[in-house]
Amino acid sequence: MLGDRGYGKTCFMASMYNAMSFGVNGFLLTSSDFDQRIKLDQFWTGIASGTCPDSTLEGEDLRFDCSYAFDRIMEISWYDYPGGLLQPTSSADRDNYAQLLNRMDTADFVICCIPAD
Repeated sequence: MLGDRGYGKTCFMASMYNAMSFGVNGFLLTSSDFDQRIKLDQFWTGIASGTCPDSTLEGEDLRFDCSYAFDRIMEISWYDYPGGLLQPTSSADRDNYAQLLNRMDTADFVICCIPAD
């Protein structure tokens, strides 16, 4: 998912996971990583009570299993990156930005998050 800092990328991902972890029209999204599940559940608890997660400071690879009718059909790899990478200000940011561009080159799809206001 591509978007600048504060656009809601992590909120979207946590909300999607919460909805899909209960199943939607036979589709189910799960995580086999216990720590990842706990973190996403904590994000959702905060979102549901009106508190968005803090800005992502370090990129993180997240992996989900997508199932249909309880049969696993694919693995989804989601990279939650710091939105500030779109405007690199240091050499470390530029290196991370280059890595992000490489990830985008090999991605099957990219979701763009653009504010509506």
